[in-house]
Amino acid sequence: MAEQQMYCPLAIIGKFDPIKGDFTIFKERFNQSFIAYVVTTMERKRAILLNSLNEECYVIVRSLCVPNLRETKTFDQLITLLMDYFSPVASIFGERQKFYHAVKRESESFSEWSARVKQLAANCNFGEELPVLLRDIFTIGVDNSQIKDRLFEENPTSENTTLARMMKPMCQFKTVHQLMSNDNINTAQSGISTLNSKQGRLLRRRSQIKAPSRFQAE
Repeated sequence: MAEQQMYCPLAIIGKFDPIKGDFTIFKERFNQSFIAYVVTTMERKRAILLNSLNEECYVIVRSLCVPNLRETKTFDQLITLLMDYFSPVASIFGERQKFYHAVKRESESFSEWSARVKQLAANCNFGEELPVLLRDIFTIGVDNSQIKDRLFEENPTSENTTLARMMKPMCQFKTVHQLMSNDNINTAQSGISTLNSKQGRLLRRRSQIKAPSRFQAE
């Protein structure tokens, strides 16, 4: 059965295009396909790998193998050659600079902003500091001062102040504009934290009552 399915991964992940694709992502999917289709021998893995490269990438592999013949390289050796060529080691400081300077885009939802922060941190090697830094950049990078002021009320030294906690009141809204206009409440009066509270309902009722003018003739 494994013999018959040895080429099935190609139908699932397609051929790798070095112009359009990310080889690190391709390798992860490639290895998962071996598990799904029970490809176990290194010789089969090597054959499938070479057949999963488009012509341009195949030519690159041949060049990388010089002065040795391509046929002399093992599966692991070919993977190492391709990783070194397509995924050079990124500068950690460079990656951290991108991370620290990230700001939420106006068009991003809060879920999208959170996902981008995590993606930017992927190559930063933050170790155990990662959860705190994700939370901090997510909060500091919010592009609306009133929402940011609300988030700044949280205690950053508390173990309960996690990224998930900071996101919870935000993720039901796709954009900042939806958050700011929810139930037509003026956030300058009520504050974001009172949108669904008793105080918020009281403010709505008050806004419907016209205050008497102090200059109204008796």
